[in-house]
Amino acid sequence: MDLNCTLNQKLRKKIIDIIDACICVALLQLLMIGHQSNEGNIY
Repeated sequence: MDLNCTLNQKLRKKIIDIIDACICVALLQLLMIGHQSNEGNIY
């Protein structure tokens, strides 16, 4: 039972880390796109 609980905690932390990384990447991409728009550069 304890082992199962520990595994769940590790899994949850890993998932949270992955979600945080995805959010960071998405925010960076939004900032880059916004910066390009401000300079008038459209792909």
